[in-house]
Amino acid sequence: MELFSLIYPSNTAEDSPVRTTARDLIANLGADWFFHSRDCRLIDYLTSSPTVIEYRRTALRDVMECPPLLQMLRDAGELLGQIEENSKRRDSGNDSFESQLFTIRELEIYVDLVNCMQNGFKAVEAEEFTLRSDGFKALRASVEEQVQTVDELSKGLSRMVLAIENIKSVTIGFNLDTNLFPFEAGLLSINDRPVRSRELIDRLLSLEFEKDDLTALAPMTAVSKRLTARERESVDMVFMGAMRKVYGGALRPWAPMIRKYVAAGACPWLHLLPEMRYLIVAADLLTGLTDQGLRLCWATVCPKEEKTFEVKGMYNPALAMKLKESNPDAKIVCNDLSFDGDGGIYILTGPNSGGKSIFACGIGILQIMFQLGMPIPASDGAVSPVDGIFTHFPNEVEASTADGRLGSECALVKRIFEKLTPNSLVLLDETFSGTGSFEGSFLAADVLAALSARGVHAIYCTHMHELTTHIPEINSRAEGCAKIATLSAGSEGDERFRILRRAPDGRSYAARIAAKYGLSYEELMV
Repeated sequence: MELFSLIYPSNTAEDSPVRTTARDLIANLGADWFFHSRDCRLIDYLTSSPTVIEYRRTALRDVMECPPLLQMLRDAGELLGQIEENSKRRDSGNDSFESQLFTIRELEIYVDLVNCMQNGFKAVEAEEFTLRSDGFKALRASVEEQVQTVDELSKGLSRMVLAIENIKSVTIGFNLDTNLFPFEAGLLSINDRPVRSRELIDRLLSLEFEKDDLTALAPMTAVSKRLTARERESVDMVFMGAMRKVYGGALRPWAPMIRKYVAAGACPWLHLLPEMRYLIVAADLLTGLTDQGLRLCWATVCPKEEKTFEVKGMYNPALAMKLKESNPDAKIVCNDLSFDGDGGIYILTGPNSGGKSIFACGIGILQIMFQLGMPIPASDGAVSPVDGIFTHFPNEVEASTADGRLGSECALVKRIFEKLTPNSLVLLDETFSGTGSFEGSFLAADVLAALSARGVHAIYCTHMHELTTHIPEINSRAEGCAKIATLSAGSEGDERFRILRRAPDGRSYAARIAAKYGLSYEELMV
């Protein structure tokens, strides 16, 4: 069977990873809970290849728009997981009888898997849904190739499989010595129904034995709870030894053939298991957003070298989800952002709690979702992939150097510069705020000038409003590269969390705060 992928196009060169200096990029953006899943680490699938993004989006759109396809992925993923686990257990048993039993079970699961996917694609056809993904088309073709062969094989082995499937209990007899210690054991019968428990102890005490040899004289006991490891090993030895004598000869000739067949049929599908989990987790995440009435759009994928970022109606999906879950009527403030010739780097100023950090994190999350092949949290957009996402947020900084917090910040920023390229995205939040305003502005101006010279896209959130006065000088130091412009966050009412491309008004912010807390000169002099 020719290998194919659901989320990577065929004949694709090695995927292009996205660089970062963050120990946990998702956590830095405040979205660890948003992207978290025990089944799949979405961040591991981050790509900077436009080709991979386009291919993946097609698969994800098929999954999101066709519920039977998503359900097939869930069912098939569970069966593939069972095959994977069963093969590990089989391999650990070498050529033992236990390994032979696992081989038969693996065949059963594989037959169920083929039938599951065959029925799944029939359900897709019944919906009159046309698959667009080349990966799903290839999967459907490979399932069709396996159907006839699986039918023939399963018929030939149905009796053996059925016989093993129908084993519900075994009866083992022990011979006891004069001290009532067992010295011999043997298999008395293999039964197609389970042993029943005796409910009343008085039946045992009165020795009223029933003729039914599948009714226990006392309540059944969980073997794993009451027996020591050595005792459990002894029981397993007796049981498996008896079963080996009964079935071992019949299974041994079939096992190599079954393993070879399942390896040829199922193993090529095992590499799809992580991809199936990715598509399921991604679809569930996006469905969670749309169920809360939050908009998503499939942004136009632009070439990396164009460095396009033009987005309208964007919002921070991690925050929006939390707000909607606690208050369905909560108003989500949306913003527009464009990196262009007049603004490739933005200094974002505004009051505390004005939404600066939320906005910056939202940009990072949007870029990640885009480069995972997902729709973006916005009403419209055109975006180019970046080859690096670099962040500096207060929670990343540890005062671990001799120079304290400022030294740690400088070291972190230095590491960013060692890895960034002109196609990188840099998000800085209150960098150098741990020192005085004069020193902080001086350091920030140099960093911004260097970012501008590198030609990156960046957002620098800061409360140092005076930094914006240095913009003409900074732009003149890096003529022809990324220009620096300003964004300003609102503070009250409908303006709160609104980010606009305008010059900051630090005096206005201060006046509003003074009025809010009664600290104006007039009020203090009353």
